[in-house]
Amino acid sequence: QAVAAVGMNGFCSKPVEKAALYAELVRVLQPAQQASIELAAPVASTPQVLLDYASGLERWGKEPLYQQELARFIGQLGAELATLQVLLKRQDWPALRRKIHAIRGVAANLSLRRLNSLLAEMESQCQSDASAQHLQQQLEQVMAVESQLHHLAELQIQAVPTPTVDDQAALTSLLQQLAKRTAQNELADELWPAILAVAGPRLAALQQVQQALNDFDFGTAQQQLLAVLAELEC
Repeated sequence: QAVAAVGMNGFCSKPVEKAALYAELVRVLQPAQQASIELAAPVASTPQVLLDYASGLERWGKEPLYQQELARFIGQLGAELATLQVLLKRQDWPALRRKIHAIRGVAANLSLRRLNSLLAEMESQCQSDASAQHLQQQLEQVMAVESQLHHLAELQIQAVPTPTVDDQAALTSLLQQLAKRTAQNELADELWPAILAVAGPRLAALQQVQQALNDFDFGTAQQQLLAVLAELEC
């Protein structure tokens, strides 16, 4: 009570669990007008949670890799949202919908639930009779979330060195599966956490493949993917 009286606005009991600590940081970082946010269970019915760290870590498996991808995505998000703003002003609904879908896919994989939820709403509104004013309001909400994520990154999420683990046999098998799916114009999002976890020195090349798939450029993705497989087989 004494520390609350002098300004403490958050609390995490011992023993401190990292997922609970991150959830408490997220709750404290929310604007005053938003509802208080609690630690999310790893289910899809909690769109108000900014970052479901426990679910994301469970999905990615390795904490350094998960933190690296969070930091990379948050660092690039501002530029991605600027692109959305340009497409919105042009009222290029098909291009806007594709770009939103690509950003949303990465947000979902990283368990950024609030961002994913807002982008899903925007994506559903990108039709020929879309209301530019309504979409602009939604985009402003997304930009507010982006600002919150940057605050969170400054506090806790630090980029880490590229993983050095390179399980060549496992990576080859995973990429062969991905190549089959890509040839059929399928995204195969569920394969990516495992692929990136064993990418090792090929991480940058595989991130280019992932970006091409996020942009629905299956031809480019397949070419890049086959180049990586050829390197692995040498």
